[in-house]
Amino acid sequence: PERMVFVAVNVDHDETTRWVARSFLRKDYGPRRERPRIQPVYQGGDMRIPADLANVHISLGFENRGWNSEDLVPVTVLNTLLGGGGAFSTG
Repeated sequence: PERMVFVAVNVDHDETTRWVARSFLRKDYGPRRERPRIQPVYQGGDMRIPADLANVHISLGFENRGWNSEDLVPVTVLNTLLGGGGAFSTG
């Protein structure tokens, strides 16, 4: 429960917060445990599937240092130039 994330779209924030609080905060899950912070390690890969197709979808992934990184703006611009934006948000 301490790592649970609740996401809601196109709803009233205050009403949703009250609903989540009523639904989840009354449970007694016991004391919180300290967990070590593990830094994720980027592992590159390559997959090629030969096919005779009219359309091609390409996915590129790059290691990033997070939202406070000085590389955020250039990477966001690159994402836009490559035609991305459908599932990416900078805020």
